[in-house]
Amino acid sequence: SGVQPVRELLASTMNLSTVYNHPLSRGSVTLQSADPLVPPLVDPGWLRDPSDLDAAVEALRKMLELMQTAPFSEYLGNIDAIPGIHGFWQKGFQPLFDASDAQLRDIAQRFVFSTWHYSCTVRMGAPDAPLTEVALDPQLRVRGISGLRVADQSVTPFVVSANTNASSMMIGDKAAKLIMQDHGLGPFREARSAL
Repeated sequence: SGVQPVRELLASTMNLSTVYNHPLSRGSVTLQSADPLVPPLVDPGWLRDPSDLDAAVEALRKMLELMQTAPFSEYLGNIDAIPGIHGFWQKGFQPLFDASDAQLRDIAQRFVFSTWHYSCTVRMGAPDAPLTEVALDPQLRVRGISGLRVADQSVTPFVVSANTNASSMMIGDKAAKLIMQDHGLGPFREARSAL
């Protein structure tokens, strides 16, 4: 069947990437209409701060160094030609290993992507903080709008250095407690472990 060649290819494939957990660049989410069915304008702002681009180049350089050491170097196979790195007749990894910082900056800018852990777009903070910096009070309430809370990863003041699942569950748990408390729904019952 066609499954076995794909399985063999995946079993012999190695993928290295870099992750920058604490970028200084900031993007934005902006309403483009009062109509809730019109999607917002999302600008991730990737690598806007020069220090983020410098960190990306440094991480790529370290990754390339790692690829040239055993045992990784023993498993290097084919690489697709990368515009700006490989010349017309060039193939293989050596042109990538020899890339200048300017070439690595270009690679970082062309291939940057998210790990889908969007955070910090509706930050929570002190009630007296400027609205331009903090949209929610410590009870997850949207400042200036009654009856509206936000309870997801967007409330965090900074990106966590891990998968966002645990902190998202913690935020949901906090929101449930606050809502029950605010509406007099009785004490919040802590979940019990099945262990």
